[in-house]
Amino acid sequence: MDSQASTAKRDLECMLFDESMEAKALPLSLLKCITNDFSDNLEIGRGGSAVVYKGLLENGEVAVKKLSQTSHIDDMKFHVEVDCLMKAKHKNIVRFLGYCSDTQGQIEKHNGKSVMAEVRQRLLCFEYHLNGSLYEYIKDASREWGKCYQIIKGVCEGLQYLHKERIVHLDLKPANVLLDNDMVPKITDFGISRCFDEKQTHLVTSKIVGTAGYLAPEFFYGKLSFKSDIFSLGVIIIEILTSKKDYPDVKDVLERWRHKVEQSQKEQQLEQIRVCTKLGQRCLDYDPAKRPSINSVINVLEQTEIKKLRIETGASSSTALQASLVAVEKTSIDNFRMEADPKTVATTFKMVTQAICEFYAQGRTNVSLEDLHRGAYNMVLYKKVEELYSVMEDAMALEVQILCSPLDAAPVDSTAFLQRLLAMWKHHIRAVNFIRQYISMYIERTFITTNHKTPIYELGLRLWRDNIARSDKIRPRLIEAVKRRRGGEDELVAGVNEMLTELGAEVMNVPCLCFRDGAGKLHAAGP
Repeated sequence: MDSQASTAKRDLECMLFDESMEAKALPLSLLKCITNDFSDNLEIGRGGSAVVYKGLLENGEVAVKKLSQTSHIDDMKFHVEVDCLMKAKHKNIVRFLGYCSDTQGQIEKHNGKSVMAEVRQRLLCFEYHLNGSLYEYIKDASREWGKCYQIIKGVCEGLQYLHKERIVHLDLKPANVLLDNDMVPKITDFGISRCFDEKQTHLVTSKIVGTAGYLAPEFFYGKLSFKSDIFSLGVIIIEILTSKKDYPDVKDVLERWRHKVEQSQKEQQLEQIRVCTKLGQRCLDYDPAKRPSINSVINVLEQTEIKKLRIETGASSSTALQASLVAVEKTSIDNFRMEADPKTVATTFKMVTQAICEFYAQGRTNVSLEDLHRGAYNMVLYKKVEELYSVMEDAMALEVQILCSPLDAAPVDSTAFLQRLLAMWKHHIRAVNFIRQYISMYIERTFITTNHKTPIYELGLRLWRDNIARSDKIRPRLIEAVKRRRGGEDELVAGVNEMLTELGAEVMNVPCLCFRDGAGKLHAAGP
């Protein structure tokens, strides 16, 4: 491997640990090396226009998509696809790591003679997901509704992001939805996607693209739009529900799932199934104008979740709702240590609670979860948001400082130290996620974005990086503890690896703290 490829390989390995790194050009020599010269043994997928290989790195694996010479993708089309991929950054979009468009000398027949020709090789590199695609999962007759619903919602949220970025996928299907280790869906394969201009609503083309069975009727007339993706989404929803693409009968679908749902949540889950079936039917409307937008689809799902919450908590009245919100408020304040005056926070949350209850008292119970929070927070944001954000920032900083003390005093034994470190890490992430999901959901979408503040989750990671992972006392002990377990494949080392993946590779000031050898074993890196 040449020096350029070696440098690119190190960068690629760091990308697996640092999601802030941008996708970049990768040399053909590197992609040939990590796929063993595109070995058949590493082939993981094949289609009409490309072959996908597993790429092996020291600290993980990637997926390398090699476009075929017969795919008729010129430089312009390839540039458009790469541009779309680099724009798409979302938890439900497969992460794009790099691309290659190098030329390679190749023997070709010309007028009966063998000649050396320069052939352009076009490749794309993505994160690799062991669980395969939604296509395989749909075949599993034992699939649980809870996971199915989360997949449906995840695909919808990924598509919502694409449409917000003015990207029309045009080939949405189960095979183009990958599942990560936690069964989170990731939309992939933007080979025929289109990036629309700000005012563009549709595209007229004479070429039929996409996959039979998922194509909207208007494909055959050459008029494509965002609603074309909605039709494909409807087919996916129906397939998840029935394992078939046929237009479903709601009663049949409910009967099919009646004995498979969890008995403790039977009523709630059957309601979700009914709503998703009706939603899938609406997405399959022949007339694109009658199909819902992706935002409408998300709103329907959110309203279903509100109903599910009411059934679980019995919060059918504004009084019961207020009681449940106060309970959440009390839990958040009691469980999260604060140096700032808790009365300030309690007052702010009381204002939000009262605002939400006002919406319910006015009979506005049909609004989406997002609209509910938006209306409530708008009532208090302008007066209290700066103070509230400051309180949360101070509280998180104090919490991390408190966690440092028991880590500094942890036993010398590597097992005890790692156990305590990972326990503290899980506690910290739970607290940060609680704040982000239940306290600052709308603040993060408005105040933080418009005022260029650090997002809550990133703030939590930064505090842990600066005060724990990079601590002069803790960092050397962490490296030493991993080194003592060199080659180990136990849960503690795996937990450290997951923590560093979340924090980013640069956290230890080395490419990565842990890496995997050819046999898949973890080793320590760094001094």
